[in-house]
Amino acid sequence: ALYDRILSAKTNATSAERKWRSAKDTNPPDQYA
Repeated sequence: ALYDRILSAKTNATSAERKWRSAKDTNPPDQYA
């Protein structure tokens, strides 16, 4: 159960990071400057 929890947490983290990166790429670069 613990291993599954770690695995799911890792998957959620990577998907969230990918979503954040894609959202950041679609926005103009000077928005966060």
